[in-house]
Formats: sequence, structure tokens, C-alpha cells
Amino acid sequence: MKQYTELKEKEFVFNNNINILRENNKTIYHSSTSAYTINFVDTFDKPYLFKMERGIYKAFFKPINQVGIEEKTENETRFNVKAELKETRYSPTNILRDRILYRSFMTGSDLQYTVQNDFVKEEIIINQKQDNYEYAYIMKLENLEPHLGDDGTISFLSTDDIQNGKVIFDILQPIIYDANGAVPNKTKFTLYNQLSDTYLLRLSTNIQLNDPDESVFPFVLVLEHRALNN
Repeated sequence: MKQYTELKEKEFVFNNNINILRENNKTIYHSSTSAYTINFVDTFDKPYLFKMERGIYKAFFKPINQVGIEEKTENETRFNVKAELKETRYSPTNILRDRILYRSFMTGSDLQYTVQNDFVKEEIIINQKQDNYEYAYIMKLENLEPHLGDDGTISFLSTDDIQNGKVIFDILQPIIYDANGAVPNKTKFTLYNQLSDTYLLRLSTNIQLNDPDESVFPFVLVLEHRALNN
């Protein structure tokens, strides 16, 4: 797997439908089949880690480490970011065509993205026991409004066509694997609105490990960010 520092700024194609461009410390993927683009940055000291874009629709995502939730009323919820990731730069960061790996994005955990024609697979790779297994993202949206469905899916609707429910992107409810395969642990999304275009997305799990056998690691939480053709 090549290090970013070994890559020159160039464009190449894989899978016949995905173009990749390296420029200005970013890796940019464009899908010709779904007409969406996703940008990944090299360092964490940016407003976002990755951005999904289709025309006027943009969704910016930044993983964060710890958040404090302060509920005011049933209709108003504020959140205060108490601590972000300990390191301001993921190191080392690797790229291998369709995959980007951020090592140790949190203590004992890696973050990997795999880009396909119409979706991006996000894997939170938990290599050792943690104090908790909850994760969160700051999301900034342009011309999109998120909705949490009964099935646990987050749908990003066009603000110009909310009435008809036009979905541009969505995130499927995560599933969990351990070293032995799929496990029946449950996951849950909670969505909080901070500003008109900024949201907190919290991912919680019911993973419980009491003196776990090390053979169960790594645990992997898998999310799919889909670009929908509609």
C-alpha cells in the first residue's frame, strides 16, 4: 500500500467508472455512473474529513471524539463539542486505488473508506478494548435536509423537493463484525440539529466486552454512504 507522500498529483481510473485525482493534499473520486464526487483531505485540521457532492448538493462530514449533549426543550437541542480527536493529523495515511486508510484516528482504532460506483463504505476498525463504543460526526449540508427513518437509515432530501421526498444521499444503519464474522450487536443513529445547515450525528452501539478474548478483535462498524439515482 503506497503512502500519500509517494504519490504525485495525477489522475488515474479504476473499475472503468471511477476517476481519481490527487491535488492540494486531497484525494478526489468521481463516479461517472452516479455522477457524484467525494473528496478526502489528508489532515484533520480542516473543516471536514470528507465531502460528498452531486451538483448543488453537498454533505461535509467530520468525525469527532467526545460530545456533550444538552437538551433544552423537545424542539430545541444544543450540543457542545468537549473534545475532538487527540491528534490533529492522521498518521500514516494510506491510499490504494479505491481505499483510503486513516490509522489511529482514535486510540486503538482505524478508519477506512472504500469508494464504489454508487456508494462509499466506511469502516471503523476497533483494534482493542475501548471505554465506550460511541462515535459522532459533525455534518454541514448544502441544499440537503437529513431525516432519520424508522429503519435506522439517514436520508438526505433535496430542500427543493422535500414534499416528494427526493433522496440524494443516504446512510444505511451500521452493521457490526468481529474477527469471527457478523455479530448481533445493535447500532443506533441519533440526529441533533445545531444550526439550519449543521447537524450532529451520533452513532451508539450495545457492544459490551467484559474481559474479552483478544481473538474477537478487531470489531468493525460498517456504514454505507450511498448516492442515489432518482
